[in-house]
Amino acid sequence: MFTRISLPSSTKEGMDLDNYGIKHPFWWIQRYIINRLGGIPVWREKSKGTTQLIVERLKNKKRFILYITVEGNPLTNGEIKSGYYFIAKKLNATVVPMKIDFGNRRYEILKPLSSNLSVEGSKRKLEEAFHNVKGKKKTFIAPGLDK
Repeated sequence: MFTRISLPSSTKEGMDLDNYGIKHPFWWIQRYIINRLGGIPVWREKSKGTTQLIVERLKNKKRFILYITVEGNPLTNGEIKSGYYFIAKKLNATVVPMKIDFGNRRYEILKPLSSNLSVEGSKRKLEEAFHNVKGKKKTFIAPGLDK
């Protein structure tokens, strides 16, 4: 996103997603604009410290909107990761889920999650809310609800 133009072709298993797309000649302008808008690059090969990096970058902001997709990439296993929960707890932020249903051409802003839920309770609420939501290429099927 910071330096590449996305390709419309499908993603294949084992593909290096950090090199997905075409690096264009003006990549540095795209990176500058996204950084100025507050974008935080995340490198997938470094799985440790991402949550803390985001907390450090956002803790001095008075207002922010943090958008995290349900599935980080097209090759995930259908489980919601818990990073959003720990970011919200450390920043005392409210989690407001939003469904974008590509298949039915609609979106819906859901009720904020209760701040007194556990991480598992919070994940379960999101999995129930996003169950059977159709993306462009896949449908989210929550574990245990696919029966």
